[in-house]
Amino acid sequence: MIGDEFSKYSQYSVYKIDIEDNKVLENSNIKYKWISKYSSHEEYEKFCPSFKTYFSNINKNKTEDVLFVCVGSNEITGCSLRLLETIKDRNISLLYIRPDLIFLNDKNKLQEKITYNIFQEYARSGLLKDIYLFDNQIMEKHILELSISSYYKKLNELIVSTFHFINVFKHTQPLWEINNDELPSGTRIKTVGIFEQNHNIEKYLFPIKYITHKIFYYAFSKKQIDSDRNTYYKD
Repeated sequence: MIGDEFSKYSQYSVYKIDIEDNKVLENSNIKYKWISKYSSHEEYEKFCPSFKTYFSNINKNKTEDVLFVCVGSNEITGCSLRLLETIKDRNISLLYIRPDLIFLNDKNKLQEKITYNIFQEYARSGLLKDIYLFDNQIMEKHILELSISSYYKKLNELIVSTFHFINVFKHTQPLWEINNDELPSGTRIKTVGIFEQNHNIEKYLFPIKYITHKIFYYAFSKKQIDSDRNTYYKD
């Protein structure tokens, strides 16, 4: 699960909400809330429990940002509005994962489409600071030796490691900064990509359209920075 991957990094406090039927051995680094299982998105929205106590520590420290992670086709996303309302005073980013649509039935495809559009409206309206989009079908093409048994684990590792190192770059003083990494305030819908410098190819992890801004982060070893005189001149 995504939360388990984030919990491997000490920089994150992880809160996990799931249905009671999915109970597994709990991770001591994650704070859990188990809720009743319902059959539809509408029922989760109607019978959603209160998250006030569960998120009490989050609301105490208003200086930390919040990352809300969800998969759009899951019915449990019906709780999203109640959840976001509980922490509305915080800076909230959404990490949205689109599953492989080939494996969804018509009901879940419709659910994914509705959830995807609603969350974008949340971002545009300012309820969310921004939204990061990931697509499983695209990501699987970038992972070598992806087996059936390791499918979700490998995808989750790619998502979390990519997102984590973006955070690392944001909080690291660059050796050389051509432009700062601040985007215009209206730039709220985002994805991330992988840049193959040797081939000058950009590979995005979601098929986002009408890209208006890009930020590039380059990471080199100290040895390469100190000794490779061609690094500066590479296109």
